[in-house]
Amino acid sequence: MGHIAQRRFGQNFLIDRNIAKKIVKQALIEPNETVIEIGPGQGAITVLLSEQAKKVIAIELDRNLIQGLQHLAGEHSNVSIIEGDALKCYQSVVNEIGKKPYLVVANIPYNITSAIIRTILTTTPPASRAVLMVQKEVAQRMVSKPGDMSLLALSVQLYGDVRKCFDVAPGSFSPAPSVTSAVIEIVPYQKNIHADIDREAVLSIARGAFAKKRKLLASNLADTTLHNKNEIIEILRSCSVNGNARAQDLSVKQWTLLTSKLV
Repeated sequence: MGHIAQRRFGQNFLIDRNIAKKIVKQALIEPNETVIEIGPGQGAITVLLSEQAKKVIAIELDRNLIQGLQHLAGEHSNVSIIEGDALKCYQSVVNEIGKKPYLVVANIPYNITSAIIRTILTTTPPASRAVLMVQKEVAQRMVSKPGDMSLLALSVQLYGDVRKCFDVAPGSFSPAPSVTSAVIEIVPYQKNIHADIDREAVLSIARGAFAKKRKLLASNLADTTLHNKNEIIEILRSCSVNGNARAQDLSVKQWTLLTSKLV
């Protein structure tokens, strides 16, 4: 399939077969599992997935790639191709799978990374795991710990455990991106371990707190909630958070506790 990557889709096709094999191995696919592949591109990973999974559902937005992918599906009876925007059709694909176990594998276009990950994490029932290729810098932000937390890290870690697996050099793609990529694995919580808190409320408060990263957390929260600074400092203390803390200093647990006292 000699298709030229489309800049508007943020395409960088994986051409390194060893990396493709490494990604599929990382997915630990069980024979009874369905795999949703987002952005199969030219099918480098798709074929390998079909050899391991019960079924592969590949969602591709670029119409120019569909014919080649349909040809591939014709040679692999357990592969089906959906032409569409994963951000719009992912939930309906999950609905079709029903209650059977499924996982997600994706080489995510850089320009929709956060939106795709959010879609995967907020869909029910959740995937058993997601193995995703993202920019290395984004991967590092997602696995951040207290002291260096980001809004992205909080938004992922509220929904599941995330870890960085390995880096992927620019030369593994065509065209080669200007940055190094990384493969991450997210294992969504199958039961909401934060069931006593509204995760959207946590993120809403965190957005205000992270808006001005150089300001102290107490000042940001006083600006963005109905509490004054003295009240905020007392609430922070009750959450074992220093009054001089910044948004990036809090753990996920502290964010959930803090939110429960602010809303």
